[in-house]
Amino acid sequence: MLTQIRFFFSFFLFLLLLTGCGGSGSDDNNGSWSDEPDYPEPEAPAYVNASGVLAAAGNTAVDSDVNDPNANYRDNNGLEQAQTIPNPVTLGGYVNEAFTGSEGRSYNSGDAYDFFAVELLAGQTITLLIASPDLIANDLDLGLFDANSGELLDASVSIGNTESLSIRQNGHYIIQVEAFSGYSNYVLSIGQHARLQQVFNPQSLRLSDDFAVAEVITRFEPKTALSALSQQLSGLSLQHKAGKPEQAQLLSMDLSTTLQKHVQSSKTQAVPLRFKNLKTQRKYQTLMAIKQLQKQAGIQQAAPNYQLQALRVPNDRHYARQWHYPLINLPQAWDITTGSGNVIVAVVDTGVLLNHPDLRNKIGAGYDFISDTDIAMDGDGIDSNADDPGDQSPNGSTFHGSHVAGTIAASSDNDEGVAGIGWHTQIMPLRVLGKNGAGNDYSVAQAVRFAAGLSNSSGQIPAQRADVLNLSLGGPMISAELSSAIAQARTAGVLVVAAAGNNGNSQATYPAALEGVISVAAVGPDKRHASYSNTGATIDIAAPGGSTSRDLNGDGIPDGIFSTNGDDSESFEVRFTYGSSVGTSMATPHIAGVLALMKAVNANLSPNDFDELLSSGRISEDLGSNGRDNLYGYGLIDAHQAVLMALEIDGNPLPPPLPALSVQPASLNFGSFTQQLEFTVSNAGGGDLFIHSVHSDRPDVLNITALNTDSNGLGRYQIELQRSGLARGTYGASLEAETTQGVSQTIPMIWQVGSQSGGDAGTQYVLMIDPDSQQAVDETQVKAYQGHYDFYINDLPEGSYIIFSGSDMDNNGYICEAGESCGAYLTLENPTQLLLERSQDNIDFDVQFDTEFLSISSQAVATDSSKAQKFARPES
Repeated sequence: MLTQIRFFFSFFLFLLLLTGCGGSGSDDNNGSWSDEPDYPEPEAPAYVNASGVLAAAGNTAVDSDVNDPNANYRDNNGLEQAQTIPNPVTLGGYVNEAFTGSEGRSYNSGDAYDFFAVELLAGQTITLLIASPDLIANDLDLGLFDANSGELLDASVSIGNTESLSIRQNGHYIIQVEAFSGYSNYVLSIGQHARLQQVFNPQSLRLSDDFAVAEVITRFEPKTALSALSQQLSGLSLQHKAGKPEQAQLLSMDLSTTLQKHVQSSKTQAVPLRFKNLKTQRKYQTLMAIKQLQKQAGIQQAAPNYQLQALRVPNDRHYARQWHYPLINLPQAWDITTGSGNVIVAVVDTGVLLNHPDLRNKIGAGYDFISDTDIAMDGDGIDSNADDPGDQSPNGSTFHGSHVAGTIAASSDNDEGVAGIGWHTQIMPLRVLGKNGAGNDYSVAQAVRFAAGLSNSSGQIPAQRADVLNLSLGGPMISAELSSAIAQARTAGVLVVAAAGNNGNSQATYPAALEGVISVAAVGPDKRHASYSNTGATIDIAAPGGSTSRDLNGDGIPDGIFSTNGDDSESFEVRFTYGSSVGTSMATPHIAGVLALMKAVNANLSPNDFDELLSSGRISEDLGSNGRDNLYGYGLIDAHQAVLMALEIDGNPLPPPLPALSVQPASLNFGSFTQQLEFTVSNAGGGDLFIHSVHSDRPDVLNITALNTDSNGLGRYQIELQRSGLARGTYGASLEAETTQGVSQTIPMIWQVGSQSGGDAGTQYVLMIDPDSQQAVDETQVKAYQGHYDFYINDLPEGSYIIFSGSDMDNNGYICEAGESCGAYLTLENPTQLLLERSQDNIDFDVQFDTEFLSISSQAVATDSSKAQKFARPES
């Protein structure tokens, strides 16, 4: 019998069986009647009821004038009508020009502007994520106004899916979201050190950048005739200043003539702009003229003539979202090694998106070991193509293997996307999980044997075996075949690492529970054991697995693990994206990636060597009880120490053991109600580090207490906030840890005082979906009350259902689209099929706005899948 295996992507997946009440019966009465009493036996009820509670995070908000006529309404179309929002926040909204988008509340009149009043702190970032895939027709811009004077202070007016602005000083501001053209859902995020950070981008158009007024660097399409070029320049009131026709040219523009007149739309006249000075106005006019040029036929590129481009910024644009790397001291490890191209990590999973821009240069030879064509999704049996065609999961394909691979080895320092742990590490993609993330022991065993360079069902042996084997999958049982394959792989020298499981209990999960396999538990950004992570005697080590139920660091986005991903929800084509996920599946590749760094500095590192280092406590931070415990194993992996120890046991001289102060999390968010938070102060380097003081710059309201520290002052601290006596508003403060050597580290904190009553993810449509047809059979509409939604659905036919809930801000009849809020029972990543044989309550789950729809390109995928991530509401 084949043992079924699934990946551990977010929380566990199970089938809740609800049995009917009553005594036993017999099948042989043939409809007969009993003598006393003379009544038929009661039949089981044909209809049942379902109820539960949806929860929205406290920093969730919704635009008050969306297109959905069922949603609450309040005009926020002008500076005077600005909607007050919390900080930090994740806000969903919708804007449209008149007669664009779906019919609804704002279709005829238009809703081109949304204004939001908010108190912001210096260093925070505002990010606008635009949901529409057609960014030319549906172009949204971001503006920032002084709340007192009404002057435009900054703007981001690019043509793209992201606009961002940074705040330079504390103050009261008004944020504007504008539909420059067309319509779209959007998500507005405000946070401290927001992970979608402001970076220099040649395609960006940002008012606060330093560029020459009335100048543009333009490149025309190849083979443009000189006469046509001259005519085009004249028609747009552009004058040539430098450059040849076949090269980039520097042009000057007359802001008072044809081009600028074309820029001034009716919307701009309806909401007159005020500027602090003439220079700011002319800079804004320059950007709008360049924006218009970018949309002109025959123009390949148009960009500002930046005067200062020497600003040093991180190469990987979304690296700031990867909070999980500093948590395990990866930057210190990278000072020693960024990995080796001779080290291979096998990812045994759903396959990998082989053409993802952040993965395609890191992929080596692999194999597809799915022989069952019913779940293969690629129309054939085993072959050498390990590309991931999608797994047709209920909420859209997960591209689980690509997320895992990105954490291990995404291309780094390449000006896009995310960073991988091993900048040069190679990936061996081995596909064993197909439709709905399901697979079996036999396929996994053959993939393990392939990775280890052993005989397998493919008849192929790789030219170089894998050094590390990542198994972000598992089940409650295991076959002798898979156990034997893993044992033989370890004997061959392969380091095998597996996910401990997401049941949140002590049940053994295989293959992680096998002897010789490194079993990985998960922690959140606070270094606390994740509630979903399994426990028990087989846990070896812990790594970041993330949490999407809160925003501990206050960057406006839930704290998931951010990595490479894909999206096939709109069509048969896969968009290459980046996204957040949680689970021990996400923790496991952190260990695999660190193992690859260790192999880069010590090619002779064996499984026994690692076991000895692990049990010695020299490569981890002890988080629980002294020594090994059932929550964290030997503790949280320390990448820096792991690399140092790998060098040491290979006889290499170690660099001087310099101490390195680390305070984690790197920022703290008390929100509106939290009174106490915890943080850790640690030595991320070597040698001795002594803490002189840990203090804040607001001792009048913040009290710091050592909870569990050593004689050097290193360990866990608690900080308590006293809001009494503080006026309503948003507050910021700094926490500083200082060593006796005078080295210090400061982290920002944020909190609110006021009457915030809880999150609001918009009017929710709770759909009962038939698992077979994937069609909604019933719906109820609910609105938020103090962060919760109570829903009831009556008179449902008995049967199995998948339950989704989401907003429909654009009123197109679908929930769970890009930019909409969405949730599912039990979790959004792994919706659970619920068998309703009697009425059921306590069907509780979270809803949140989608912030993971950043697409960078697309490829055609040969698949019969028609599974879309969105769900149609039943016709009324």
